[in-house]
Amino acid sequence: MFAAAADTLLTLGHDPKRLGAALGFTLVLHTWKRDLNFHPHVHGIVSGGGLDVPANRWVAAAQDYLFPGHVLGALFRGKFLAALIALFTPDTLRAAGLDQRSFRHLIRTLRARDWLVDAKRPFGGPAQIVRYLGRYTHRVAISNARLLDVRDDLVTFRTRGEGSCSLPPDEFIRRFLHLLPERFVKIRHYGLLAPANVNTHLTRAQHLLAAPPPTTTATHPTSPQDLPPTEPEHPTNDARPRCPHCGVRALIRLSPSVRRPRRASPGAPPPDT
Repeated sequence: MFAAAADTLLTLGHDPKRLGAALGFTLVLHTWKRDLNFHPHVHGIVSGGGLDVPANRWVAAAQDYLFPGHVLGALFRGKFLAALIALFTPDTLRAAGLDQRSFRHLIRTLRARDWLVDAKRPFGGPAQIVRYLGRYTHRVAISNARLLDVRDDLVTFRTRGEGSCSLPPDEFIRRFLHLLPERFVKIRHYGLLAPANVNTHLTRAQHLLAAPPPTTTATHPTSPQDLPPTEPEHPTNDARPRCPHCGVRALIRLSPSVRRPRRASPGAPPPDT
């Protein structure tokens, strides 16, 4: 599921007809529903654009959505089913209680259905979706606040809204223990957020997003007030250092009345910033 979702986003991001840039996104695995039934699915936080191939500019989405939902669903379905077919061998089919005929029927049924991908802007902005997913990364399946009644023969807990669910203790424990298999992780980072890119492409994208937009002037100004302010030209032998990221020469101003900060002694705490 992780691989199919990540490959879908990366493929559409690099497609020049869609975006033509490298995305950055984080996927979080969630394995249960509100009633604690087993329901594996992946939540994703995806950047609203990407870094172009030469790493010269940030390419933002040209519309209110990143990719069409039906395109995401169809591509994810193809990649997921291809991986599922490659995973099942005669031995794994027997272990799952399936034969070749029933497995082919299952694949045909899944391929004939539309797969829906819920992709939209967060209602409360990026910070809201980060807080929402953060509640599921390092916590148990249910909080104490949702427990309504605990007895020897029945456990009752709140599901969604005013709904509730009552289960025998052994069934409650079975649903509660959603333990990931060995080597499985809940959180994975891809694209610009992948560990190999955080100090290179991600840093470059952050600088591009933080840079001020280029100023534009009127083609035919109607008055002197419409002209942009002029700046003194620097000589061609300007020795000021250039910024390694944007190429602009640094402007360094030192006031005689401002003392340079003394170097902290070894072991001292860092100064306040």
